[in-house]
Amino acid sequence: MELIGSIRIKGEEVKRNIDTGVDIISKDNAKLKLDFLRELLK
Repeated sequence: MELIGSIRIKGEEVKRNIDTGVDIISKDNAKLKLDFLRELLK
């Protein structure tokens, strides 16, 4: 994992990083993941 900065999402500071691992998306966390990615891409 390589740290490349931080952003603010809903008032909280979130560290951005590059993760070369596998990202497992389940039915339970799919909306959370999509919301996070949409905010990251703004």
